[in-house]
Amino acid sequence: HRRKAILFVARGDLRKNFELALCVWISVARVTDLNFYVAGPDPDKLYEKILRKYSNEVRKCKGSVFILGVLSKIELQKLYASVMVTIITSSYESFGLTVVESLRAGTPVISSGLGGLKDFETIHGVFTVKSQDILEYVNLLNLILEPNNWQTASTAGRNAFLSHFTSKMMAQKYLEAIAERVSLPS
Repeated sequence: HRRKAILFVARGDLRKNFELALCVWISVARVTDLNFYVAGPDPDKLYEKILRKYSNEVRKCKGSVFILGVLSKIELQKLYASVMVTIITSSYESFGLTVVESLRAGTPVISSGLGGLKDFETIHGVFTVKSQDILEYVNLLNLILEPNNWQTASTAGRNAFLSHFTSKMMAQKYLEAIAERVSLPS
């Protein structure tokens, strides 16, 4: 059973753009009962500082914010599988492991599409914003939260994971990259 919730997984770093993710959640949770789970290390207490800045708006929301901190791999896998959407608002990602982990759990992703996240633009179950505009994130989130849309996106995301990101396929791509590197002239 999925919780009516979105998930943000990142370390407390300004480039991860937690403030944008929080503002997206606030915009939707003002009218919809929706929780917001935040997982990842935050040694400088960035999440808490931003939450204090938006405390008045957060109090008006129908859902709650849960700052979970660092989770074990198993706890994080269970969390991915228990929420409806993962949101990635990063201004830069080198690869996008959060996307892969989310799709593995059948959880659709809303992505900034920046940096390494560009590689996921054509993957079913991943919805990429064209700008860092809060309204675009909000519209996508509302669209995905519709029950029929969510089920379609969830199934498509899980199938995309199975067809693109199995351990064997990832190992094969890794070996191909090494072979290509070795065969390049010095």
